[in-house]
Amino acid sequence: MSLTSSPEKAEQRLIGEALRRLREQKGKLQREVAEGLGVKTQAWSYYENGERRFTQDRVAAVLKILGVTDGEFAAAKAHALGAPPRRGFEEPRIPFVFDVYGRARAGPQGPEIYDVAEPLRQLDLRQMLGPTVDALEVAGDSMSPWADSGEVVLFDRERAPRRGKGCVIELHSGEAYVKLYEKSDGSTLFVRELSPEERTITFALREVKGVYPAILRGD
Repeated sequence: MSLTSSPEKAEQRLIGEALRRLREQKGKLQREVAEGLGVKTQAWSYYENGERRFTQDRVAAVLKILGVTDGEFAAAKAHALGAPPRRGFEEPRIPFVFDVYGRARAGPQGPEIYDVAEPLRQLDLRQMLGPTVDALEVAGDSMSPWADSGEVVLFDRERAPRRGKGCVIELHSGEAYVKLYEKSDGSTLFVRELSPEERTITFALREVKGVYPAILRGD
């Protein structure tokens, strides 16, 4: 099932998911949070599912009940949305280097083996892939099973994304997200995430610095 969320609705779902994760990390039940807020357990479940709107005061009250900081809450939101740890695209890029080993033969009829005592040379994958390719590590499970937490996604900033394919979204705020590209209508970017249910997430294009296709992913 595919669901389309407005930015406001998507934000409420994100807050609810982040608070659910924090609640579970602290070993608290929905009933305990509900009692702290003075609401019924069913009412709190609506908040966690993104079906009721959070106010700043309500979020602050929940964080106090859970005993977590604003920083922990921000990290939980990023993890829930699948934002990778921020390295900064403008920082010097680390070369993708691996060693290339030479070969040695035991004789005309002997086996061919690799001599791993010393590398013959080093190969920088950036030279093969191009200077506009970079990598991000996926955090969270919003893109599972397409990409699980801890997998690395390579993306190219000079290529255009394709519908239904993986992409990296870079915002002017410095945040980045790994999603599946759907479309852009000139004012809004539509992308898809897969877990805990498949749904469409939107970004205002004025907030988007770039959308880049994922060209490779894996552990």
